[in-house]
Amino acid sequence: ATATAAAKAAGSLTAARLVRRLGNRRTVGSMLAASAACAWLLVAVDRVWLFIPLLAVTIFLGAGAWPVCVDGALARVSPSERSLLAVSWNLREPGAMAISTLAGGYLLDVDGGRALLLALAGGLFAAAAMATLAVFRRPIRAPEVA
Repeated sequence: ATATAAAKAAGSLTAARLVRRLGNRRTVGSMLAASAACAWLLVAVDRVWLFIPLLAVTIFLGAGAWPVCVDGALARVSPSERSLLAVSWNLREPGAMAISTLAGGYLLDVDGGRALLLALAGGLFAAAAMATLAVFRRPIRAPEVA
């Protein structure tokens, strides 16, 4: 749990620095695509000494990109609607985590291993990369100056 939290925090700090150099689209696209690739590699890894660092890298890349995704999505919403979206986003996130935890536990039980769950996680990271890149093509909506 500590390694997961540290990987997420370090990934977010790294993403913030990369955004300044590469921009939002390149940073998020590359981090989420690399996270998907790492998740798919985890399917084949059967040694704990390799699995744990690769899992940390997967989280570093995927969860680290998340704050940039949220910021970019909010920037494309009308300024008058941003606070409502931010609140509803934060209300939905724990529910989505609970549902994904239940679904993940079910998949582990049904499949009898982690391969299906990790392959699905890789697919979700890849889908998140594509969806975020599509949203980032929309124009940013700046607040109007009074």
